[in-house]
Amino acid sequence: MGGRRGILLGLPGAATLVAGVFAPAADEPVLAAPGRFSFGAEARPCLRGGQAQNVVTKKFVCTAAVNAGDILVVDTANAGQVTTTNTANNTKIIGAARGTVAAGATCEVALSGVLQVNIPTMTAVTLGDMITSTTTAGLGAPNATPAVGTVIGKAIQAKSAGTGSSVWVILREN
Repeated sequence: MGGRRGILLGLPGAATLVAGVFAPAADEPVLAAPGRFSFGAEARPCLRGGQAQNVVTKKFVCTAAVNAGDILVVDTANAGQVTTTNTANNTKIIGAARGTVAAGATCEVALSGVLQVNIPTMTAVTLGDMITSTTTAGLGAPNATPAVGTVIGKAIQAKSAGTGSSVWVILREN
């Protein structure tokens, strides 16, 4: 077969896996690692209905109010807790909030996987951009030359300046 094969990161409900070959429905987008696949569809991010994919989470107490998709850092004033940051390129990034909670509440923090991360509306993002923290609490932005430890992940969704307030990111530690 002249198709492509690889590792699938998000398996949509309508897709099928037959004899080791992933076959999405005709209108079903998929996100897959580079490699060889055997199907007629284009490989695209699996972003159906705002669902995060393959997310590993841990619960922490958030010392600041957070919104779903906010970038969170280790709270250096409170051991074992997390908070937002207004430091650009913060080296203490731990993950992104899975929900909106008040200060002092327990929040679920995505440590890895595919999740929407909040970005300023006026910031453009291109596919593959490395996302780091900004001077606005909870928000991320692209950085072409980030320092080690400052990247929350890579954008798998593009966004024009003036549109949207979040992008899909593959969370990872650098």
